[in-house]
Amino acid sequence: MPKCGYAVLLMLLCCFSFFCNVNKDPVKSEQAADASIYYLEFTDYGCSGNELKLGKAAESGVYLKNYFFNKDTLTLRIHYTANCCPGFVDSVSVTGNEVGIALADTLRGCRCICDYDNDFSFLYNDTGELRIIFKWWDITHTQLVTAMDTTLIVTRQGS
Repeated sequence: MPKCGYAVLLMLLCCFSFFCNVNKDPVKSEQAADASIYYLEFTDYGCSGNELKLGKAAESGVYLKNYFFNKDTLTLRIHYTANCCPGFVDSVSVTGNEVGIALADTLRGCRCICDYDNDFSFLYNDTGELRIIFKWWDITHTQLVTAMDTTLIVTRQGS
């Protein structure tokens, strides 16, 4: 095939790939149309230290480390332990003032465990009670398990 033919074929493949992915949502999330909170993104900061052997997986807990606002964005920083070379897949559902976060560690090739303090960000202009349910699927489980179920009283500085 002449060089021109390869270029045309490559251009057609690029166009096909673009049009196949145009309207795909990269985040699996379910949100009610009238929800006061909307999921934006998951930010993985990587291993924050404490790299230990697999025995640590059974002893570490999941907890809400803190929350903070940046204008209309509420960020929840959640602490958990996971494989030291994870492939995180997240899914979020929002119903009223209840946020369900499901996180799976899909890469299980490493034989070490790390602490993670990662962020889940939401568009949120409200205050008051917000229930957070964090479900986790890690190396020690065969299905999603509820690792944290807490209610947060959201306030803003100066409110």
